[in-house]
Amino acid sequence: MIKKETERKRAVVAAKLRLSRQEEEALRRQATEKHLTVPEKYWSDGRATYYIRLMLLLQTAGQRTARLEEEITVGEDDFGEPDPAQLQQDDAAVILLGYGSESVTQIEDALAALAAGKYGLCEECGKAITSARLEINPCATHCPTCQKWLQRERATAIANASLSQFG
Repeated sequence: MIKKETERKRAVVAAKLRLSRQEEEALRRQATEKHLTVPEKYWSDGRATYYIRLMLLLQTAGQRTARLEEEITVGEDDFGEPDPAQLQQDDAAVILLGYGSESVTQIEDALAALAAGKYGLCEECGKAITSARLEINPCATHCPTCQKWLQRERATAIANASLSQFG
């Protein structure tokens, strides 16, 4: 029973992702221009759009990460001491590098879900995530209802942790 329901949900998501002939041709041209090889199975069920978007995001995140890694240098001032201005810039770059690594992980997770046929399904409730939400955030893993619930849970956990420090 659960397997049939999951298959039905996947079919609904696949139907929403299907492309018109013109959209597919335009997307194939874009993939060729960006030197992306899209698995043929993604063209048949409409996942090509999201695959290309995720791969482009991954390329961009990788380039950004490489630039940040190059920026991190330990400079010295005239007295052989670490340069405070350079240390501040390095600290900022390290923080951004952390965010970049997190983004890469999210993109890779989304690509894995796409390959497994689970892309576009909420990890919490299993319902289809709207295509509008995936357009805004291609790495979305939760429907709006579950996302709100998770945010409330996190906020409650943070508040409880803060209270326990003073309790």
